[in-house]
Amino acid sequence: MLRCTILLQAERLTKVMFMSEQFWRLFRKNESLRGVAEWDHEAMTKIEQQFPGVRIATLMCPATHPVNIPTHVLLTSKHINDFIFSVYGACMIKDCVLQMFRNEGFTGLNVLPIVAKMKSWRSKNVIDSIEIPKLWEVFATGWGGMAKPQSGIHLLSDRGGFLRYSDLEDSSNLIDENQWDGSDFFIVWPMPRYLFVSDRVARFIMKHKLTGVKLIRVESLRDSIKYSTLGYSPGRLRAWLPEPKAKEIGEPLNIY
Repeated sequence: MLRCTILLQAERLTKVMFMSEQFWRLFRKNESLRGVAEWDHEAMTKIEQQFPGVRIATLMCPATHPVNIPTHVLLTSKHINDFIFSVYGACMIKDCVLQMFRNEGFTGLNVLPIVAKMKSWRSKNVIDSIEIPKLWEVFATGWGGMAKPQSGIHLLSDRGGFLRYSDLEDSSNLIDENQWDGSDFFIVWPMPRYLFVSDRVARFIMKHKLTGVKLIRVESLRDSIKYSTLGYSPGRLRAWLPEPKAKEIGEPLNIY
């Protein structure tokens, strides 16, 4: 009887392990800021002047970013990786990587155009002699659900529509797989700036040895955060997911 009980428990555990999806966060490979892209403030200021009502803040969120206005960045390394991250956490990829992702059929992936220049790390001057491949900024349109209460994240205040949440404490309890819509690229609320991906994407990146990116398992996410974020202030969901998805998901949760 005891042997049957042990075998049954082992079988159940095997099924849970098999059914459980592994999730990852995409982050820059280098811990230092050297080689990380910067905003081209001169170009972005001209955009603000050219397009009334457009501000840098609106360009930092995918759903408020006009599709006809590219983001302008300055690269700070002559070695251009497959993945490039900005000091503000934006994720960019080469056009050849985008085509690989599309050919693989990954879901929940949206991109916006990038205009990039090369800047010398030492002199700070723009270098025109280096050819830069076509780049795209990556955004997730998939939904990974609300952070589980067991993660330590909870709403602290909602004043005038300004949402403020507590910090992440236990990343092993961050994602509720039952809320995940199955997309390969997705966000988890209230952490929309964190680019989460499915195990399928992670295995593809490792298989093809794509450069410039670190894959962090969600279970290890809290340990990888060097400093406390002092919580999250993500704005509203409509700034991060396209309509009508943001409205459909956000209104019942009062985060739209």
